[in-house]
Amino acid sequence: MNKTVVFVSYRTLPDRIDEALAAIDSLVATVQALEPDCGGITLLQDTNDPTRITLVEHWPGQDIFLGPHTQQPHIQAFIRSAAAFLAGPPEITFWSKPQGDRPMWIAPQIVPAIAYSDVPRAVEWLERVFGFRERAEARLTWPGGAMAWIEVGDSVFSVTTPDETWPSVPTPGRSNCSMKVYVEDVDGHFARAEAAGATIVLAPQDGFWGGRIYRALDHEGNRWEISQRNRDLAAELWQLPPGVTRGKST
Repeated sequence: MNKTVVFVSYRTLPDRIDEALAAIDSLVATVQALEPDCGGITLLQDTNDPTRITLVEHWPGQDIFLGPHTQQPHIQAFIRSAAAFLAGPPEITFWSKPQGDRPMWIAPQIVPAIAYSDVPRAVEWLERVFGFRERAEARLTWPGGAMAWIEVGDSVFSVTTPDETWPSVPTPGRSNCSMKVYVEDVDGHFARAEAAGATIVLAPQDGFWGGRIYRALDHEGNRWEISQRNRDLAAELWQLPPGVTRGKST
């Protein structure tokens, strides 16, 4: 984790701005290619004073920057050549987050959970067949169980081993759990899922609400409805089928 942000502020000679930019840009590329401790560098130029150039660098700590980094041959070579285009040595400052500012878990307001008898296999299936992505750094494992979080766009849900509070595991083909997920290309998603072995229970079709969906069972019989994003209409525009009414009954 890169905990220290380093601001390196240069001032170029007025008639050597382009030369300085080229040299600093080349140095940035070299550092990022050769120094794995570097967490990234952003090069900035003052809009109102182009002789001012600042690097925003991310490092594990001040000691790494001032020690191994500054002793690298490419850094020493840059220092030796800098007098030709810089007005003087750079100003270097070190920044970090306050100790009380802890990283927070990012999640939507509703996070569904679904139980699987084999969480690692479920994660592999969901990634391979549906193209979802696990927050791999957050997976929890304990004797006889596990929990993982799966990201779908800006949404997240959890998959977990049953416990004493939710003891039941769905019987294949007879689950009472259903997950609805919106994707950018429902027909392409269907083709991928079908080719990868999902059990299709409803091929893609248009719905009276304006949407387009398909339905599938995963390897443990849980029900998934995959829907096209940005097609569902407001309720007042739904084309209701015969016998269906909308709104609360009075």
